[in-house]
Order: sequence, then C-alpha cells, then structure tokens
Amino acid sequence: MKEVSTFDASSAMFRIELLVDEIESLIPILKPTLDDSYLPAFFEFVSYYKVGFATCLEWHAKSRLYDLFCFNPSLIETNDLKQTLSNDKLRDMIVERLSVPQILANANNISTSEAYISVFKRIFLALGADRKFKKILSSKLADHVSYGAVLNRLFDDRNTLVHEISITDIGHRNIRDYSTLADANLMGRQLINFMKLIEKEISSIAPAHFPNLLNEYGVPSERADFLHKEIVSLEAKFMQQITSEEYREEPPTEEIWKELSQQRNAAMEAELHFIENLDLPGRRYYDVRPYLKQKLFEGHLAYLEELSRQILSDPELE
Repeated sequence: MKEVSTFDASSAMFRIELLVDEIESLIPILKPTLDDSYLPAFFEFVSYYKVGFATCLEWHAKSRLYDLFCFNPSLIETNDLKQTLSNDKLRDMIVERLSVPQILANANNISTSEAYISVFKRIFLALGADRKFKKILSSKLADHVSYGAVLNRLFDDRNTLVHEISITDIGHRNIRDYSTLADANLMGRQLINFMKLIEKEISSIAPAHFPNLLNEYGVPSERADFLHKEIVSLEAKFMQQITSEEYREEPPTEEIWKELSQQRNAAMEAELHFIENLDLPGRRYYDVRPYLKQKLFEGHLAYLEELSRQILSDPELE
C-alpha cells in the first residue's frame, strides 16, 4: 500500500457509493429474470458485494488510523509496533518507502467488526468525544437494528464468504445462503450513512490541522489552504525572531529574508499554476491536483519548521 491520493476516508466512502450505485442500476435489469424463476432465484455474485463493502471499511479505518498517527505520534501504542514487526509484508512496505505512520496503520488487521470499531474508539477518544462514537454505533435503524449489528453481520458474512465453503454454498438452492439485490442495497446504504455520521462528527470536533478532514458535504477540505496559512504564520514568526535582540547569533538581515521570501512565494505561485493547469488522465473522475498542492505545501512547511529548529534554537537549552 503506497501513500497515494486515494489513501483517505473520502476515497473509502466514494468507493462504497460506487458499489451501491452499481447494485441499484442492476435491480431493474435483473429483477424481471429473477421474478420469472420457479426456483429460489438469486445470483451468487450479489453476496460478494459484502466483500467490497468490508474492503471499503478496512480502507476507512486504516486511513483514519494513519491520520491519527500523523496528527499526534504520541498516540502510537506498543501493540501497533508489535503488529508491524510481526507483519510479513514489512519488508515490502519498507521497499516502497512508506512512512512510519503508513507502515503502522497498514500493519493493523481490520478483519472483524471489533477491529474496525476499536480504531474509531481510539480516534474519538483522542479527540475527546468517545461518547459520540458510542452513540452513533448504538443508533437504531428503521428495522430496529443498530449500526453495530450491521457491522457484525457484514464482517461475519464476509469472512464466511472468503474463508469457508460449506453446504450452504454448494448444496441445493433451497438451502444456500445468499443475498438478494435488495439486501445488498440496504446494507450498502446503511454503511454509507454510518460512515457519513462518523466523518461528520470528526469534522465537527477535530482541530483544523487534523489530516484529511471532510466538509459538510463529505468532500475533502482544501488542506492546502490550511497549510498555506501555517507557512505564512511561521515565516512571520521567523522574521520576528531573527530580528529580535534576544537572537544572539548574527541574523540574516531583514532585507535578505524578505528577498528570499519573495523568491519562494514566486516559485510557489509558479508551481501552483503548473499543478492547476495539469491535464491529467482521468481528472474528471478523480482529481489528484488538491493532493499535489498539499504535498507541495507540506514540503515547504517541513523545511521552515526544520529551519526554525536549527537556527532559532536557544543556546542555553543545549
């Protein structure tokens, strides 16, 4: 798993919505055929939409766990490290140059509803709103089941589908377990609503620097705007410090720093113009330009932060 522009919560939600849209487009096409059958009428492939749903939830949990580790590395637990070291894909992840938060998030096994739930318990607890997640999880749906029950059923069915072949898979059609298109559609819609409730709460309680926040419509917020404000603020603080009397080393002159800032800003504007005008294949389906802008600002911000640490360190503290 590489860090690309799709390793975020919005991609997981977008993917499950695509699956549900496909189910809904199949219903009017296949229903007449199913209605004409005298035997129990179903298509085996419909049950396997649950595998796709569970994959989306796994991506959702891992991407948000990665965001949590980036937001506050001190929240990394010993068990996260143990899972990483015992992961047989660790070598491949290192070869792919994944960051430490990526490796740790990827090493977490999200194969059960309990594992999925535990990730979001950690996130909401870190944001000081663990009760809100519990409330979402226990919310009752129209058929009087909770979102927690839907998760349990999804992962149980998914694990049975991919790990077992029983009499309910190869026996007579009268005794087989299967999902109808209506069943798959209902579960997909329930899971979409569940994920939206989670993301709405995260967006409302998380600070602005929490990674990959979504807006009220479930669309990724423009993180580049936040990073740009951080850069402007840090440059101003840097200027203030290097020209202060407390700065004991001979500082760069105000004129030199201003000239460098102007040059950097001009280069940044040129880079942003270049990114904005990229004619990328598939842009109409998934626009990676916001991701590229974010990486541009992240690189510049990391440089300024390191510059501040190295140049503005207090000699008395060394």
